[in-house]
Amino acid sequence: ATRRVSFDGQPLEVSPMEYRLVAYLANRKGQTVPAIELATHVQGRDDDAAKNAIEAMVTRLRKKTSANSIHNRRGFGYLLADEEE
Repeated sequence: ATRRVSFDGQPLEVSPMEYRLVAYLANRKGQTVPAIELATHVQGRDDDAAKNAIEAMVTRLRKKTSANSIHNRRGFGYLLADEEE
């Protein structure tokens, strides 16, 4: 409800679209979410440009957090890492 994101207990500055991506993955914790589903939810489109934009957002979020914060399951999609990782 507060639209805040934190990583390792520290607040994280994210764009509105980055927030939607993180929130969508967090609501599907433990599930691999296809890039096309993320593109549809985050950007309202399901074309190749939207999927490329998702990849770019994931890259930016990894730079803001850690390389292991969002996993990519090649051919399947993305999921958030467990807290222990």
